[in-house]
Amino acid sequence: MGRLLLLLTALATTAVSPRAVTAQHVFDATVRQVAGSNVYIDRGASDGVAAGDTLVVLRGPDGPVLGTLVVVAATADRSVLAFAGAVFPVTRGQVLTVRSPGGAVPAATPGDTGPGRPGARPAEPARPARPRAYGRIGAELSHDRSVTTFGGSASNDVSREFTSPALRLDLTVPDVGAGIRFRTGMRVSYRNAGPTPLAPESSVRVYSAYLEKEFGTAPFRVTLGRFASPAESYSGYWDGLLLRAGGRNHGGGVIVGFEPDRWNERPSLEVPKATVFLETRHRGAGWRWDGEASAHAVRPTDSLPDHTFAGFSQHLGVGAFRLSQDLQVDEDPVAGGWRVSRIQLRGDVVLSPGWLVRASAARRESYLPWYLEDLFAPRHERVGLGLAYHGSGGSLGLDGYGTRRVGATDGRAASASFSLARLPRLDGVGLAGMASYWKDDITRTVTAAPSFVIGRGDVRGRLGYRLHRWEAAQEVRLTHGGEAGVDVMLPSGLRGSLRVFAQRGGGLRRESVRFSLVRVF
Repeated sequence: MGRLLLLLTALATTAVSPRAVTAQHVFDATVRQVAGSNVYIDRGASDGVAAGDTLVVLRGPDGPVLGTLVVVAATADRSVLAFAGAVFPVTRGQVLTVRSPGGAVPAATPGDTGPGRPGARPAEPARPARPRAYGRIGAELSHDRSVTTFGGSASNDVSREFTSPALRLDLTVPDVGAGIRFRTGMRVSYRNAGPTPLAPESSVRVYSAYLEKEFGTAPFRVTLGRFASPAESYSGYWDGLLLRAGGRNHGGGVIVGFEPDRWNERPSLEVPKATVFLETRHRGAGWRWDGEASAHAVRPTDSLPDHTFAGFSQHLGVGAFRLSQDLQVDEDPVAGGWRVSRIQLRGDVVLSPGWLVRASAARRESYLPWYLEDLFAPRHERVGLGLAYHGSGGSLGLDGYGTRRVGATDGRAASASFSLARLPRLDGVGLAGMASYWKDDITRTVTAAPSFVIGRGDVRGRLGYRLHRWEAAQEVRLTHGGEAGVDVMLPSGLRGSLRVFAQRGGGLRRESVRFSLVRVF
C-alpha cells in the first residue's frame, strides 16, 4: 500500500499545471456537511467555483479572514473543500462568506429562459486547462505515554504507551476519461501499543473512493463508490450508487447501497439501505432559502431491527439574519408510530460589522439499534446563547448553555475565547485563550488555556498553558499542562507541523508528541 501511495503522489505532482488567474468575486455559501477533513458547501461550477481553486473564507462581507480552503471537487451546485492552511471551526448549517478567484455566473431570475431576456444567464466563459490530478499527501507520527496512579500509591501505577505512524492521501482526478471524475481519501496507519497490544496493529481506512459523471446533454449526475451523501444530511456514508436529476436550484434523486462497517470502515453487506431526496433553493433581493427533504430505509440482515426515518432541513438568510433548522422523525418499531428523534434550530444576527449574536436549541432522542430498552436513547435537550466579535485585530466569543437529560442531572456551562492578532510593541506576537466552566448536581469542572501565538515569515508557533480542575463530592483533582507547537512552510510546497504536550497532577502523568509533513499538489 505504501508503494501505491508514493506512486500515486509522484504521478499527481508531475501532472499539476497552474490555473490561469481570473477576477475574484465574493459570495455566501452554506456548509451542508462536515465529514472528516472535508467541508461540503452548496456552491459549485455555476458560481464560478472550479476544482483546484483556493477559497478565502471571511467572517461576513466586511469581516476578517478565517482561513483558506482548497476545492477538492466541484459539481454544478456543490463543492467538496479541504483545509489549505490552519484549521478553523466550521459547523454544518453555517453560512460562510467566500472569496473565489473564479468569475461568477449570475443566476437567471424566475421566468428568464433564454438569452436576450432581462437577467438571463450569459454564456459561461471558457475554463482554463484543468490539472490531471491534485490533492494532498501527508505523513504523520504520534506518540503518547501516560501513567495513572490510583489510591495515591506508585505501586498502583498503570502505564500505557501508543506509537502510530500513518500516511494520509487525498486525491482527485478531474477527468479519468469520458468526463468521469475520480476522488479518494484514505489513511493507512500502524498502531503499536504497550503493555497490551492493539488488534489489529495495522489499519487501512478508506473514507471516500468514488467515480462521478455529469452529463452535459441533460441535468443528470451519477456517483458510484464510497462517498458521504452530498445531497442530504441524514444518511451518512455509502458504498453504493447515487443518481441525481435536476439543475442547480431544484433537483432530486435516489441513493442505494450499503453502510460501511462502523468500527473499521471496511465494506460490508450487512446493512443495505436506500434514500430518496429532494433539493430546492430560492434567491431574491437580500434573501435566500435552501431546503432539503429525504426519506430513508435501512434494512440490516443481522438481528438488528429495520430502521425507517425521514429528514428535513432548511436554511434561511434575510439581510443580517440567518436561521437553520434540522428535523428527523423515526418509525418506532417497538412502540409503533413515529417519533421525533432530532430537532435543532440555529440562528444568528449581525448587529454591526464584526459583532454577531447567536442562539441554538436542540432536542435529541437518538436512534440506537443496539440500545435494547426501546431503541432510542434518553431525551437530551440543550439551549445556548452567545455573542461573538471578529475584527482585524482579534476576536472574542462568549457562550452559555444549559442541558437536560432524562435520568441524569441538569447541567449549566459557560465558555469564553479570545485572540489578539498583535500585542503592543511585540511585532509578530499574538495572544489567544479560552476558558470553560461546567456544573451539575454532582460535578464541577473549570478549564483555562492561554497561549502566545508567534509568526515570523513562513513560521508559526504556539506556546501555551492549560489548567483543568475537576471536583465531585469531597474529591478534587487539579492538573497542569504545557504545550508547544510550530508550523513551517518548507520548499516544494511542503508544510511541517510539530506539537508537544505534557500534563501533570491529579494522579496523571502524560506526554504526547505529534508530527506531520504535508504536501499539497
